[in-house]
Amino acid sequence: MPILLLVGLLALVVGCDRPKSPVAYGASNSVIVAAPGPLWEEVKDTVSAALEPTILTVREERTFDLTHVAPDDPEWDKLRRWKQVLVIGEPDDPWMRQVLDRMNGVVDSLPAVVQTVDVWARGQRVIALVLPAGAGPAGVTAMVPQLRAFLDARFREWARERMFVSGVDTALQRQLDAEAGFSLVLPEVYAWDRRVSVSVFLNDHPRTRELARPLPVTWRRGERAVPPTL
Repeated sequence: MPILLLVGLLALVVGCDRPKSPVAYGASNSVIVAAPGPLWEEVKDTVSAALEPTILTVREERTFDLTHVAPDDPEWDKLRRWKQVLVIGEPDDPWMRQVLDRMNGVVDSLPAVVQTVDVWARGQRVIALVLPAGAGPAGVTAMVPQLRAFLDARFREWARERMFVSGVDTALQRQLDAEAGFSLVLPEVYAWDRRVSVSVFLNDHPRTRELARPLPVTWRRGERAVPPTL
């Protein structure tokens, strides 16, 4: 028993001495883009147009906000700890090598869009656009549609996670099916406001400075009901 206790204490001391990675910071829909300055100047308009599309919700909003930093810029040391980072370059570039090493260097063919986590901070997602040697701006432009699809899928996943962080309100779903003739999958924080010809679903626990995003549902009398696709 004394030997086991000593081993446990030593393991604890060693663990305490081991430095922890910092926690990633920044907004989840903000992306730090690490790419050489001259390359970014050539492709920034094309990449920004593809990755910062405006979508209409209760107001016009951009899906992502891109911030470029050159890997040789002193700011890179700080910004690489962001929650979401996009790195662009060739496999032997130092900032790319750190990402690929995290993945054990596995990239089947080039060019490629790959993803890993926790490279420079905990809770971080890093996406890498890995280019073959000498690909240049044309190589980036050719991969923009794939990069957009990759980030768009991640954005939708993040939006669903954020929306349903309170859980799915299955009780309301069953109640609507029984009493209203339709059903919706909504978060726990939404309340049902019954009115004469419309049902309004709204977040009754809004956060300060957060947009209220109500969902009205109405119908036409005397017509065959067609379930909405939501």
